[in-house]
Amino acid sequence: MVRKVVETFSLLFVALLLVLTSACGSEPAQKEDGKKAGSAAEKSKRTTSAEEGTSQQQGSEGGGQPTNIGRTAEVVVNESSFVSPLTEIFGDVLIGQENFIAASSVLRAAPGLSVELGDEATVQDNIVVRAMDKSVTIGDETNLGHHAVVRDSKIGDSAYVGYNTEITDSQVGNGALVYHGALVEGVEIPDDSYVGAGEVVTDQATADDLPTIEEVGVDKYYQEALLDIHRELTQGYIELYETEGYDALMEVAPNPETSFNPERSEPQTSENVELDEFVRLVGNVRVGENSSVGRRTAIRADEGSPIIIGPGASIEDRVTFHAVKGTDVRTGEFLVVDDDAVLHGPLEVGNRVFVGEEAVVFRARLGDDVRIGEGAVIVGPEGPADKIMEIPDDTLVPAGTVVTTEKDVRALKR
Repeated sequence: MVRKVVETFSLLFVALLLVLTSACGSEPAQKEDGKKAGSAAEKSKRTTSAEEGTSQQQGSEGGGQPTNIGRTAEVVVNESSFVSPLTEIFGDVLIGQENFIAASSVLRAAPGLSVELGDEATVQDNIVVRAMDKSVTIGDETNLGHHAVVRDSKIGDSAYVGYNTEITDSQVGNGALVYHGALVEGVEIPDDSYVGAGEVVTDQATADDLPTIEEVGVDKYYQEALLDIHRELTQGYIELYETEGYDALMEVAPNPETSFNPERSEPQTSENVELDEFVRLVGNVRVGENSSVGRRTAIRADEGSPIIIGPGASIEDRVTFHAVKGTDVRTGEFLVVDDDAVLHGPLEVGNRVFVGEEAVVFRARLGDDVRIGEGAVIVGPEGPADKIMEIPDDTLVPAGTVVTTEKDVRALKR
């Protein structure tokens, strides 16, 4: 009886050893099978790539092939549109004929959506156009001014969107003008309407009561002269690229020759000037000694010229300096400009002036020691270049303040 028990126990022990040995051997076997399967898959992938004419080399064993995620490096699109190589484009972005897209702007469409520009549309510096929840369309002959933001909206034909203006989830009618620093959200702006500088339109009743461009007497510059200027700039930059190549469109480069700016000029920087990544200096620009210019700032003397920055300037990121045809920008010593501000000529700036983040200064003469708060909007009167708004020495312009009349100036503290 004892012998039978021992024999039974022995048989069970041997069986257990066989089971354990089989289990321990299964993991390497499975790994080997997986390796063989992976090798076959990689071989199939390489064969497919070869059949498709792919010239890329296989990486380390078991790795995939690199994928090109960049947009096609085209400066001239549709044989007539200019796209700065310093723009950022993501997703389904479509452009028409004779468009002008300046440096450091972002055109971005979420999956399943699109951003579409019509013919002869203009996208100036540091603009953001985003299709996040709805596709975006920008109509024919429409101009997006420096630092404008357009989200999930439709902009009609021959419209103008001003500097640092934001339009979200809205429709802007044909021929409408939404001026500098305005905010439009969730409404439909009727055709030929005028939204004033710094105005907020977030309900339909306000949108329906807007005056027309004709009623406020807006200068035709924004619909006629501006279109002619940008046609020349588009063609001028294309010719500059075709004759001098890619480098002529990058950070520090000459202006294109046009009827309003016929002389080619190269930017000049004095001693101890620091230019950060992707700074854009164009044409007759002079930056004084001991100055710094932040990332993606644009100082473009390709329309109005010259643009002269005094010594000791501290200019932060994504700032834009530009000037209307026939005007210029001149600043004094120790100018400080915070991120995302727009300083546009005709403009004269005194010494020790501070301009806050996202502020707009246009058609003005600023005295010494003027301080302009974040998001403030200073827009002088339409008309001749010598008819500009005077901001006296030591004036404080509080954050968010809109200054468009002499009465507004008198209300400011000194």
